[in-house]
Amino acid sequence: MTVEFQREKAKELVRFFKQQQANALINDSAGLGWTSGNEILNGRSVMFGMMVGLITELATGVDFPNQLKLTVSVLGIAGAAPRQRVSLICSPLCPPRCVRLIARLHRPQLRSL
Repeated sequence: MTVEFQREKAKELVRFFKQQQANALINDSAGLGWTSGNEILNGRSVMFGMMVGLITELATGVDFPNQLKLTVSVLGIAGAAPRQRVSLICSPLCPPRCVRLIARLHRPQLRSL
C-alpha cells in the first residue's frame, strides 16, 4: 500500500462524509418541500377548511362552491357573484337572527328575484 493510495482513499472518505453531512442537513431542515411536518400542517389546514365550509353550509344553506364564489367576489378578486336564490330557511340549529343576517347580506339579490 503506497502513500499515494492512502491519500486518495482519505480524500474519497472526506468527500463521502461531507456529502452525508449535506444530505442530513437537507433532510432535517424545516424548509419547503414534502417534509412530514409540512404535509401534516397541509392536511390539518384542509380538514379545518372543509369543516368550516360544512358548518357554514349548515347554518346558511349556501353550498360550498357558492361560498367560495361569494368570498372571491366580496374580496374583489373576481367579478360579482352570480345571482342565486338564497334560502331564508335556516337549519334547526340556527337561531332566528340567522334569517335576518342572511336577508341583510343578500338584500340586493333578493330584490331582483
